[in-house]
Parts: sequence; structure tokens; C-alpha cells
Amino acid sequence: MSNLSSITRATLRDDLRARLNEVAPDKFTDPELNQWINIAQFDVFVRLVPFIGRWYGEQSASISLTESMAGSVTAHDLSSQNPGKPADIYRLDAVIGDTQADIEDKVIPIVETLGEVYAVKGNSNYDYACCFWGEKLYTYFSSSLSLSQGVLHMYYLRKPDELTSDSDTMDLPDEYADLVIMTALSKALGKLRLMAPKEDIDRDISERIRDIERSFGVETQMIQIEEQSGIQTPRTR
Repeated sequence: MSNLSSITRATLRDDLRARLNEVAPDKFTDPELNQWINIAQFDVFVRLVPFIGRWYGEQSASISLTESMAGSVTAHDLSSQNPGKPADIYRLDAVIGDTQADIEDKVIPIVETLGEVYAVKGNSNYDYACCFWGEKLYTYFSSSLSLSQGVLHMYYLRKPDELTSDSDTMDLPDEYADLVIMTALSKALGKLRLMAPKEDIDRDISERIRDIERSFGVETQMIQIEEQSGIQTPRTR
């Protein structure tokens, strides 16, 4: 499990239950609340990933290439990768060639669909491309390339780890724990059809997300100013 937080599932659940008990006492079992917490953690991750995604960067195990792959589209099964299983990957960010001279340190362009990989294959102006499709990494390398002993390194943004026991810690920084609890609370209230308190919680969540966006936006502007003029601006975070 990740160490991004010290807050356990048990602590999150106790806080969530306390808030639920104010409007709907004893409506959910522990397993149900655990489920809401995991769903909420992922929802918060998705909303914050533009700002905190760098904390989830991972490199999978290397992917070996052979000469027979040159000139064709090849499907690389990722199911045995550890890390790097398809279920772990939120977004593929970079595929880098290594070891063999023709692709050494080459950034392999990532396209969106398998059809685009085949389009590259049919265009003599391009030597390589890849995409993450289904549970496989598809690659194309021109027949003009030598791939003997070639290796690819796949870098990706991982999904947050699910909390499977009460001692597991939240896979978000501590400062976002309240957002996770509020998001889980909103989902539970929606199931109970308590729409008025749910709408209040949703407004509060949206405002907090906007505050985070504004905070990161100001920091980005400060960094850009410093890069242009060399000014060192005091940090408040």
C-alpha cells in the first residue's frame, strides 16, 4: 500500500459514519461504507489528477523486443507485469526505447487508438508508434529498424490503491481526507434519496475543488513569472 497518507480506512469510516448518523443513523454496514470510501477516493483522485498526478507516476517492468516485431503491429500482454498490470494504469504517459541503438532513448509516440497505430504503419514518414488498448500495449516499428535486444520502458500514471483492510491508509495526501469523506457521504445520501443534504454537500465539494484549482493556478503563474525574470517569490505552501 502507498504511504501518501497516514489516515486509515477505519478512521475514514468512523468519520463517515458519524456524519451519516446525524441525518440517517444506522443505515449502512461497515462493508457498504468501505465501498463508498473506495469509490470516493477514486472520484477525488480523478478530479485532482491535473494537480497531484505527478505523485502517482510509475514505471512498469521493461518490455522486450525482438527483430521479428519490425515491420508489424505487435500486441504486448501486460497482465503479468508487476507493476504495470492493466488494472493499475490510469493513463499511459510515456514509452521510451532503451538498450538497442536504433531506438535508444527514443520517445515512442502514444496514439489514442489501435487504428491510429495501423495508420502510422501505412505512412512511410513514421518509424514507430504505440497505444494502450484494452489490456495490451500495441507497438509498431518500421522494418528499417533493428530491434535486436531492444527494450521499452513504459511510464504511466497509476490508479490509487484500494483500501482492502482497516489498517490500509488512504492513497491520497492527508489534506484531502475531508474531500474523500464528503464525497462518500454524498454518494450514501444519494442512495438514501436524501437530496437536500446531498446537494449541500455537493456544493461544498465543488467549492473546495475550485479553491484547490485556484491555489494551483496561482502557484503555476508564480513559477512562470520566475522563469521569465529570475524573481524568487516566497512560497506560502
